[in-house]
Amino acid sequence: MHVIAEMIDRVCIERRHARILSVASGHVRELLFSHAVRAAWWRGRRLDQDARSLAEAEATTARRR
Repeated sequence: MHVIAEMIDRVCIERRHARILSVASGHVRELLFSHAVRAAWWRGRRLDQDARSLAEAEATTARRR
């Protein structure tokens, strides 16, 4: 069950050009399961104190574009 991915998808369906802010985002692997992210229906920003987590998150979403 991918609750976060489902929430992202629901917001992107309800609001065109949705923007999502993730605080303490970690690797945001949930994005791998989001239809909105795969279809590039969203804009997002990630905040985390761990630079390695942010780099992993960027690599994860870059592979899906």
